[in-house]
Amino acid sequence: MGVVEVAIVEPNTTTERHNVFERLLAERGVDGYQPEQLKRDDFGKPYLELNKRLIGYSYSSARFSTGSFGLIAIVDDCALGIDIEQWTKQPGNEVFLESIAAPEDERVRGMLGKYGHDVGIALWVIKEAALKCSGEVMLEPSHLAVSMGRDGLFAVGPSQLAKGAILECKVALYELQAKKWPDNLFLCALAVPSIHEKKVSNLKNPKFKGVNWTLSAVGHATHAKQ
Repeated sequence: MGVVEVAIVEPNTTTERHNVFERLLAERGVDGYQPEQLKRDDFGKPYLELNKRLIGYSYSSARFSTGSFGLIAIVDDCALGIDIEQWTKQPGNEVFLESIAAPEDERVRGMLGKYGHDVGIALWVIKEAALKCSGEVMLEPSHLAVSMGRDGLFAVGPSQLAKGAILECKVALYELQAKKWPDNLFLCALAVPSIHEKKVSNLKNPKFKGVNWTLSAVGHATHAKQ
């Protein structure tokens, strides 16, 4: 199954996370999933391997003043990363932005600023999704360089500050809103390795599962609602 799926976890509990993951797996014909079957590689990245079938998995959580929810992303035969943050109006924290930015990010920072929200948060979720995709979650965000590709997706690779090889990823950016929190806007990033061309194209059309939630693309043309 080549499609990238994204599902809301609410209430944001460990039990509900496992329930949602189990339902997503059941749709792929994987029955009887147990939480202990979810493994982690040497970098701490979670994955599920069943009968020589690799299922990419990633989870992120958003906590804010009036609530909390989680997001699960899943795809077959490919690494995957997801990150979610509340996206506030500008101005953002300039100290934070400078701490995560690479020298090569200047152009994309200007582009992200046109959306009228915190540029630091936008840059952060892009880089965090890419780091979760690679498993290198302890790597400094400034070691990743972000640019916008002609395909409307963000390209993430090593910056001039990087001290070693870094997995190159493509990242799609989405706005997420819920009817129960109409005054809150969230920003979600999905990342897959650049070498998986078919999965990269599927980033633009994820299958979204979230009743009374709306997922809208930032920077490329798609819209998902349930």
